[in-house]
Amino acid sequence: MNTIRGRVLIAFFMLFILIGPFLLFAFNSLKKIDNAKTFRESIALFDGNRLKADNEFFHILDFDTKQDSFYIEKSTQSLQKYHHYITSAKKALNDIQIAKSNSNTIVDKRLNRISEDVDNLNANIIKVLTLIQQRGFKNFGTIGKMRQHIHKLETSAEGITLAEILQMRRREKDFFLRKDYVYAKELNSFVNTILSRLESNAEADVETIASLKGYQTSFNQVVALEKEIGNINTGLIKEIQTVHSELNDKVSTLYGIVDSDSKVMISTIKSYLVLFFSITVLFAILSAFVFSGHIAKPIKKLISDMDSIVQNNFEGQIHKNRSIKIDEIDKLTGTYNGLVNKIRQQILSLSEKNKSLSSLNVKLVESENELKEASRIKDKFFSIISHDLRGHTGNVLSLANILNEDKGEMNDQEKGMFVKYLSDASQNLQLLLDNLLNWAKTQMNDHQISKRMFDINPVIDMNVTLFKEYAHRKNI
Repeated sequence: MNTIRGRVLIAFFMLFILIGPFLLFAFNSLKKIDNAKTFRESIALFDGNRLKADNEFFHILDFDTKQDSFYIEKSTQSLQKYHHYITSAKKALNDIQIAKSNSNTIVDKRLNRISEDVDNLNANIIKVLTLIQQRGFKNFGTIGKMRQHIHKLETSAEGITLAEILQMRRREKDFFLRKDYVYAKELNSFVNTILSRLESNAEADVETIASLKGYQTSFNQVVALEKEIGNINTGLIKEIQTVHSELNDKVSTLYGIVDSDSKVMISTIKSYLVLFFSITVLFAILSAFVFSGHIAKPIKKLISDMDSIVQNNFEGQIHKNRSIKIDEIDKLTGTYNGLVNKIRQQILSLSEKNKSLSSLNVKLVESENELKEASRIKDKFFSIISHDLRGHTGNVLSLANILNEDKGEMNDQEKGMFVKYLSDASQNLQLLLDNLLNWAKTQMNDHQISKRMFDINPVIDMNVTLFKEYAHRKNI
C-alpha cells in the first residue's frame, strides 16, 4: 500500500499479530483460573451436601427413630432430606470427576477414594436405618414382638411368678438403658432357668413356655441387631463415624492440593504473562520505530526541500522521491510546487509594484520638500507682513494721536503737513492690504497673473518714503 493510511493499517495489523498470542494466552489463562475456581466450588458443593446428609442421618437416629411414621410409612421428612442431600453430593462428585480441569493423578485417585467412601458411607447408613426399622420401637418390629410376648406372660402366664417377670423386665431395661451385654446374659440365664423348670414339669402350660421362648428369642434378636447397629464406639455407627472422619480428612487434603495447584498455576501464568507482555511490548516498540521511520523519512525530506526553497526566495522545484513512493507525499509535493509557482509570480508582481511605489515615494518626498519650503516662505512672509502692518498702523495711530492731542498750539501749515502724513500712511496701508489680498488670491489659484515690463524706480521710491520716517527717528 502506497498511502499513509495503508501503511498505518499494516502497522496495526502487525501489532495485532504480535499481541494475538499474548491475548490468546491471557484468555486461556483466565479460563484455567476460572476452571480451577469452579473446580473448588464444586468440591465445596459436594462437601456441603455430604455434611448436610450426615447431619440429617444423626437427626434421624436421635429423633425420627422414636416416631411411629418411621416404622409405619418407612419415611420421614429428615429421611427424605438425607436422600436428597446424598443424591446431590453424589451428583456434584460425579460432575467434578467428569469436568475436572486438573490432570493431577493424585487428585484423580483421591476423588475415586472419596467416591468409594461416599458409597460405603451411604450403604452403611441405609443398612443401619434398615436394621433400626427391623429392630423396631414400642409396638413395632422385633421389639414390638418381644413386648407382645412379655405382655402375654404378664397377663396369662402359669408357673411363672410376677416377681420373676419383673426381674426379666428389669434386666431388659438395664440392657436398653446401658447397652451392656452383661444384662443380656443375665436375662438369658434367668430365662433358661425358668424354662428348665417349666419343661421339667409335665403339667406346665405350653403357651407359657412358648411365650417365654418367643420373648427370649425376640430379645436376643434385638440384642443382635443392637450389637450390629452399635454406637459411637462399636458396630456400624462407629464405622460410619470412622468413614465420616476419614472423608473430612480426605476432603480437607483435597482442598489443600487444589489450592496448592491453583497457586502454582497462577504463579506460572503470571510469569508467562509478564514474559509474553515484555516480548510483545518490545516487538511493538521496534515495529512502531520501523514503521514511523518509514513514514517520517519522506516527510522530513519534503520539509527539508521546502526550507531550502524558502531560503532561495522560492526559486526551484521539489522533485518526487522515487525510492519511497507515498501517494500523499507525491500529492503534497505537486501541490507545494504549484504553490511555489504562484508565490514566485506574486513576488514578481509585488516587485513591479514596489518599483512604482518607490517612484511615487520619491515624488512625494519632493512634494514634501516643496511644501516645507513654501511653508517656510509663507511663515517668513507673514512675519514681514505683520511687521509692515505694525509699522503703518503705528504711523497712522501716532499721527492721529498728535492731531487729537493738539490744543490749538499748531498752525494751519503744521496741521496740513500732519494731515498729509496721515493720508500718505493710510494710502500706504491700503496699498499693503491690497497687495496682501492679491498674494492670497495667487495662493488660492484664484488670480490670473499678467506679466509685463514696468519701471521699478517708483516702487523703490515708495518704499523708501515708507521707511524714511522710521529711519529718521532712529537716526539711520
